[in-house]
Amino acid sequence: MHDHGHHGHSRHNHGDGHGHDHAHHHHHAHLKNIGFAVGLNFAFTILEIFGAIWTNSMAILSDAIHDLGDTIILSFSFFSEKFAHKSTEDESYTYGFSRLPLLSAFVSSFVLLAGSAFILVTAIPRLWRPNDVNAAGMMLLAVPGILINSAAIFRLKKNEGLNSRVLVLHLVEDVLGWVAVFLVSVVMYFYYLPVLDPILSICITLYILYRGLGNFKKSVLLFIQKAPLNVNIQEIKTEILKMSAVDEICDLHIWSLDSVRHIFTVHVRLKDKLTEKKISAVKNAIRDILKTHGSFHSTIEIEYSFESCGDTC
Repeated sequence: MHDHGHHGHSRHNHGDGHGHDHAHHHHHAHLKNIGFAVGLNFAFTILEIFGAIWTNSMAILSDAIHDLGDTIILSFSFFSEKFAHKSTEDESYTYGFSRLPLLSAFVSSFVLLAGSAFILVTAIPRLWRPNDVNAAGMMLLAVPGILINSAAIFRLKKNEGLNSRVLVLHLVEDVLGWVAVFLVSVVMYFYYLPVLDPILSICITLYILYRGLGNFKKSVLLFIQKAPLNVNIQEIKTEILKMSAVDEICDLHIWSLDSVRHIFTVHVRLKDKLTEKKISAVKNAIRDILKTHGSFHSTIEIEYSFESCGDTC
């Protein structure tokens, strides 16, 4: 006995027009925040590239390359979030485009790691052959760098999901980079220490690599459909088995659609044959258990002792 009725609507718990409008408004605000960050990042990246040439600073060039990468990533994220909620007439996309933000998080993390490797390869030789830099110009560029990236972070912090968390990390890394650029440029303004520029560039990059690897790993694990870290499978199993009507559960699967909404499927074997009303109560009780563990899209199949439990997969 399949639970078809719930399957199509479980991601909308409101059941009314107000709930749908609220979800639509929330998604629109989510997109506007990403769009704001894209615009800011792109405009400032152009300024930065010219600034790096003007100041001859490797640290600013590092930030310019990261910001250029961020602009590409933010644009990818904007379109992936935009299309993730679009319906498609092609019924072979049974989940629509819901996993696009996850793909974007994966690509973002990969670009971050590749960009960091490029900067390390370029900056390390400069330790032995440091170039003269324009310290006053670096100071002048650092202030808008801090303010513009902070404004983008403030907007993106309101968003949910791994995709936006990766984007916030990109921007936090830029703010830290600009704070460091400012401090180093102040020192170099008073003392002739051009080697500080590549040292700073390498330090920023190593920090980015350290943080970026974690998000890369997280997105890979979600791609191979490992259960999300914040979902306790054993706890869910224990709570379902505590129900008096339940004999055993099998073929239980949990994976994440987009790091926020999760998919749950299970075969539940009952001790006795129950009325349709009582079967419905068992399903609702399982859904109530799931609600305490996150946002789930569930399919629950009810079976009896004389049936084979689950499919081979």
